[in-house]
Amino acid sequence: MAVMISSSPNFLNMKKILFYISLIITIYIVYIISNIFIYHFDKLNNFGLGFLIGELVLLVIFSFLTYKIRPEKKKNQYFQS
Repeated sequence: MAVMISSSPNFLNMKKILFYISLIITIYIVYIISNIFIYHFDKLNNFGLGFLIGELVLLVIFSFLTYKIRPEKKKNQYFQS
């Protein structure tokens, strides 16, 4: 007997938890990047630029992850097209 994993309540709760964790990580990475641009950009050496580029790559990855696993809204039955 096949069980659909995506419809189980535990999977949906896990998806919401993963969404909020990735959202928090994304906000933290934005904070780190903005801190570097505001206070430390003129003092960056090669290692600092590598760190900044790595943080930008992580921001892209976590932003994509957050976008893909976002909780979906339930469609209103009165406004279906």
